[in-house]
Amino acid sequence: MVRAPRARSRLRSAALALAALAAGACSGTTSSDPVIPATGVLVKAESVVGSKGCGRGATEILKYVAVAVDSAGNGLAGTVYDCFADAQFDLLPVNEFAVVVDLQVFAYSAAAFEAQEPIIAAAGFNVAALKQDTRPTWTTKCRAIQQADIQVLARCDRLAAGLGDPATPAQAVIALPTQSFAQPGGAPLECGKDFASVRVRYGTEGSFAETGDVTCPTPVSITVPAPAAYTLDVALFSAAGAPVALRACSATTSPGLAASAVCD
Repeated sequence: MVRAPRARSRLRSAALALAALAAGACSGTTSSDPVIPATGVLVKAESVVGSKGCGRGATEILKYVAVAVDSAGNGLAGTVYDCFADAQFDLLPVNEFAVVVDLQVFAYSAAAFEAQEPIIAAAGFNVAALKQDTRPTWTTKCRAIQQADIQVLARCDRLAAGLGDPATPAQAVIALPTQSFAQPGGAPLECGKDFASVRVRYGTEGSFAETGDVTCPTPVSITVPAPAAYTLDVALFSAAGAPVALRACSATTSPGLAASAVCD
């Protein structure tokens, strides 16, 4: 039998313990029903999150999916957890020859989760669907040795960007439309009328690169490593090559997803 995984609640456990003590005190007897220890696996949130932290930043985790899998990699149980919540699995089906419990974890930044929430929900604990239909920001694997009447802690590897496959680099595409750009205190600058081409300098954490000149209204498409928060300096030029204006834009990326640049 597989019970649905649940997040731990220390407050609930404490309340139950106090209720049990109160019941014993009122009964006037020292006898009580035996407490059956839980058999299961616990994945601590901090073992998944590591140094990423919880939040809405490009390199922070909002939610994760933890899935217990069988020897063939098929999901046995799993669900979505808030970044700060532990994942608990009770009474996973094992036999005397297979007490090792493997788990796969799919972690999502805020941008990635909110863009894919219905798809993630539909995937449930189907590992193939989580890999093929969703674009996790990071993934990792965990393992535990399940023992009868003991809740054991799983040990997790460090998070890897995307699916963690070296043959498939964790990348994203930043898309920048070039039809027009807002101009503080004035009318928008229009392609063909006010400028003819753009050049973009983009980067993150002190590492920058530059595109060539792109004739408007052709959109600029930049493939970059992900996840990361990027700044973009967009220079506008006239047909004669004279500088017209400089605009500041930004984009938050997650592996496998397109990110639209937002300009001031």
